[in-house]
Amino acid sequence: MKSSEAVKPSLVPSGGHAKGKDTDGDEPVAAPAPVKVGFLPTGLSRAMVIGSLLLVSAVIAVGLFGDRYTLVSALRSENAVIYRLDRLTGQISFCSPVACVPVAEKAPTAN
Repeated sequence: MKSSEAVKPSLVPSGGHAKGKDTDGDEPVAAPAPVKVGFLPTGLSRAMVIGSLLLVSAVIAVGLFGDRYTLVSALRSENAVIYRLDRLTGQISFCSPVACVPVAEKAPTAN
């Protein structure tokens, strides 16, 4: 026998059974406690749910903010100016090479 294979003392008493355990097979065995199911499943299922939520939120964000602005050139102008339309808010800006200025909205007239 090697020195690393030394006999280790067992935790079971010399009577042959563990302390507090009866050897009678007639006694009923308690059923294991039921698994508690939370809001999200456990393990790989939870990772898949969280990953799909992140993917869906990223797709929605790109859909809303990806093509937010549309640029339309101002025809018949000597300078390079464009109109910028914000698709999210509907605001229109007049842009020159220097800066963009928002176009004032016309107030509805009362008839």
